[in-house]
Amino acid sequence: MRSKKFAFSCVVDENTKFLVQLNVWLATLTENAGVDPADIFVHLVYHDPALNERLQALGINCVTVPKFGDQKYCNKISQLDTEALREYEHVILCDADLAFVEDPRPHIPELKWAVAGCPVDFPNPPWDTIKSVANDIGIANTSFSAQTIEGHPTLSANLNGGFYVLPGSMLAQFRSEWRRIAL
Repeated sequence: MRSKKFAFSCVVDENTKFLVQLNVWLATLTENAGVDPADIFVHLVYHDPALNERLQALGINCVTVPKFGDQKYCNKISQLDTEALREYEHVILCDADLAFVEDPRPHIPELKWAVAGCPVDFPNPPWDTIKSVANDIGIANTSFSAQTIEGHPTLSANLNGGFYVLPGSMLAQFRSEWRRIAL
């Protein structure tokens, strides 16, 4: 059994907008959700010694990681290289533009091998694209569909990329497969 239950992690790119979002994410995560700073991991895809020092002074883990894939949306995959995350039962990958009004941990199911998250709100990508990509990567059964808030079809596994929950024991496998599919 893993020694720690939940880690929260995000990736931040070099842009003032993302730094402002990071401040909100951190403040609401620690103040509203009551997360211990030692269980928070901020991954930077650029070198920023001042931010690194500030985060570490707050007790927050700061890790510099390389950009990946499209060097924009795929950067999220780089945080899965962080070995310390594998010590947790659950790793919550977030976009830094989230704000927490309460602690999400009581609402997260126990995961052994599955991924949890928030389903997409809109048909992004469209159903025909999902079926085509699923076929290209070898997913034969796309009949397990869900609906967006507008009633468009999507896969139930088509989750909003801003909030994923992964089992820590599976991070290496998710990393390998996610990198392969993204490329």
